[in-house]
Amino acid sequence: MTFDEKRDTVNRAIEDGNFCSVMDLYETQIRYLLPLKSSDEFYLSLQEDDMSLDGYLLERFSSIDRVIVSRDNVLRFAEEDGVLDNLKIPDVDITTPANFFAWLVAEGTPIYLECAEPGSRKTDFMLGRVEDCNPYSLSIRGFSLDCLWDKRAMTVNYDSVLRVCFGTKALLNFGKMLPKN
Repeated sequence: MTFDEKRDTVNRAIEDGNFCSVMDLYETQIRYLLPLKSSDEFYLSLQEDDMSLDGYLLERFSSIDRVIVSRDNVLRFAEEDGVLDNLKIPDVDITTPANFFAWLVAEGTPIYLECAEPGSRKTDFMLGRVEDCNPYSLSIRGFSLDCLWDKRAMTVNYDSVLRVCFGTKALLNFGKMLPKN
């Protein structure tokens, strides 16, 4: 799929309130997402996990291999459970990475950050909290699964960011257990 085809498919799903099946360039599994809003470079969606919606995902269109609009059982279950009636779309500007990450700094929420150097097929990820950002990069302080903060924050250039997850049950629980830094 071309970049424009991917973006148009996601935008059609947003307009129609449908899920998307997404296969990205770095994984072999299909993910089910409910797109909420998009910009020229990114889209923001709710993620499906075990037939329920759990957290948000910001992802680059360029990291998608293919995407199709799908009206499947996940959407039916979400409708039956009334999840879509109480849908909360974060009031965040996703037109630039700097705007999005500045919002995450203000929110102070834990995130899952997945990155790959441009042109590489190898991805890295970390759990952490965005401490600062500028027009070109973000500063993230990681934490372990044992809820221990890394000693120092690391800098990540925006062009290497593939996706950011936030608001999942697991990440919210980590946020409650992490010591104040």
